[in-house]
Amino acid sequence: MTESSEQSGWREFVATTADLFGVGAGIVSIAGFLFWLLGLFSGGLFIAAISVGATLFSVWLMGHVFVHNRDSLQSLGTLRASPQLIQPAPKPVSLKAQPSEFSLQEIERHYELKKRQPNVVFAKSGMIGAHEDQRGRIIEGNNMIDLTFHAIVAEFNNRVEKNRVIGAVNDVSARLTYTFFDDRPSIDLTRGVWVREGSKANFGVNDTHRLIISSIEGIEERYNRALDGSYSDGGPRRVALSEGLIKVNVSLVAEMQSSVLRECEFMLEISRDTDILVNHTLVEMRFWKQRRLQNFVEQGIKLYEKHQSAGVPHRLSDFKNLDTVIEERTEEVEREGDTWATTVSTFLATHLSENHRTQFIASITSDPKRPRDFRDCLLAALRKLLDFSKEVLR
Repeated sequence: MTESSEQSGWREFVATTADLFGVGAGIVSIAGFLFWLLGLFSGGLFIAAISVGATLFSVWLMGHVFVHNRDSLQSLGTLRASPQLIQPAPKPVSLKAQPSEFSLQEIERHYELKKRQPNVVFAKSGMIGAHEDQRGRIIEGNNMIDLTFHAIVAEFNNRVEKNRVIGAVNDVSARLTYTFFDDRPSIDLTRGVWVREGSKANFGVNDTHRLIISSIEGIEERYNRALDGSYSDGGPRRVALSEGLIKVNVSLVAEMQSSVLRECEFMLEISRDTDILVNHTLVEMRFWKQRRLQNFVEQGIKLYEKHQSAGVPHRLSDFKNLDTVIEERTEEVEREGDTWATTVSTFLATHLSENHRTQFIASITSDPKRPRDFRDCLLAALRKLLDFSKEVLR
């Protein structure tokens, strides 16, 4: 109670003193201004009067602030004995990068920030007329100088698909390997030739480019050649291709990313009717295999029907020695069946695998413990070929 009364007394004293200084500041300032207007004060006295008024006003202002402060008055000894009023400044926050709690793989998985990937796929094959320009590029369309140049091409497209965002890719080269089914060594070209582009092609979204698999050139006699795009001076280098079946492996390489975009396998079939007329067929390997297997199935069905009708007389003279006729016809069909089975076995071992060949032989062979006739064995072999036909398309 005593301390509160003492605080109140001090505040009243300071308030009264401040008010007196404030009144004094007002009187001195007004009087100095009036005397200066009336010419009773010179400029120096007027400035002195204003300075005194400003000083008195400052004292009043400080007193006014002091009186309205609700904190209690403390002596200097009390302040020195109290705890530190000024707290030390906090340590500065380090700006050094902290290790991330999430890996890049997690961010890509959760937020789908992966880079857009191209989708370059095989579209179709065909033959086009073309010519070689002055820079050595193969351009689609024949010119007036050479009407005999043709190219067998595989067309690739950076395909846009539903619910998938596709990116572009530049500097795409094609590595081609030509494999023969005899003793000839394979041909390996590190860079094939793109129509109009040279040894590299740029695939924007939904862009299409044609890759030359073989060329047909010559006037009096037609020649088949592979084009090597790694020889840029004076155009692509020609490599001779002979007639027959040629397996062609194509690897599309994104050279800037050092990665393989797509691998495709084709069957190139070259046949010659005359020196001028040359036939070319380029088919994706899986469809070529399926087509051959279906042809074998059709041949097997004809053998089955022929064996089934072997006992039907074709002429009146057949009735005289019917048993002999049936036996001869049956043996003939079975010999044809053996030839058919040998051809199929060779095909399977060459173009599928040795395991496929073994399965086929097991299906067509009659077990001595459980003998089967020719038609039962043939039906089992046909079912196996149909299974293989579905398998190659997967």
